Parts: sequence; structure tokens; C-alpha cells
Amino acid sequence: MAWALTIARFKVMESRRQRATSEQPLSEEVIENLCAVPLEDASTRPAPPPCESVWRKLAPRMQEVVRLRYFDEHRPLEIARLLSWGPNSVNVALSKARRLMYDCVLRQLKKA
Repeated sequence: MAWALTIARFKVMESRRQRATSEQPLSEEVIENLCAVPLEDASTRPAPPPCESVWRKLAPRMQEVVRLRYFDEHRPLEIARLLSWGPNSVNVALSKARRLMYDCVLRQLKKA
């Protein structure tokens, strides 16, 4: 869930930068505050979020790439250096992980 929220936060901020001419854009402070709202305690949830299974199915190295990119906010070139991977390999891993999450979210939306 934290992964999805982090990606959503970055997408909102990216959209905000692209639409800098909007009449009343949300400030970065407002976006950060919205993203800082604590999630309900995992022990009170009746079941794990539907797409959490996608995360668990990722290979440990792919999880590490995602964690470095979206939680630690490293750029792909930095990740490549940290893991001794080629930059293209990092981009492919991130692309696959995003696609898996995207497909899961779409499946969940179709169920709703």
C-alpha cells in the first residue's frame, strides 16, 4: 500500500509541475500533508489490500529496485550504481513492476 501511495504522490506532483499554469494548483505542502495521513492499522483491516499480493510475488531483487526508487527516492542511474546493474536493467525492472501494479489496480476497478 505504501508503494502505491508513494507512486500516486509522485504522479500528483508530476501532474502539478506539468500544469503549473493552473489557476489554483495544490501546493507541495498540501500534497505532502495529504500523503502523510496515516493508514489504518494493518491489524484492524479485515484483509490485505488486493494488490499487496503483487508485491509479494516480485522477486527480491525487483522489490529492492522498487524500494530504492519509490521509498528511498533514488534515480535509476543511482540504483544501477548501487546494485551494479546496467541502467537499462533498472528501467526494465521498474517498468515491469509498475505494469504489474497497474494491471492489478485495473482488475480491482473492474470488480468495483
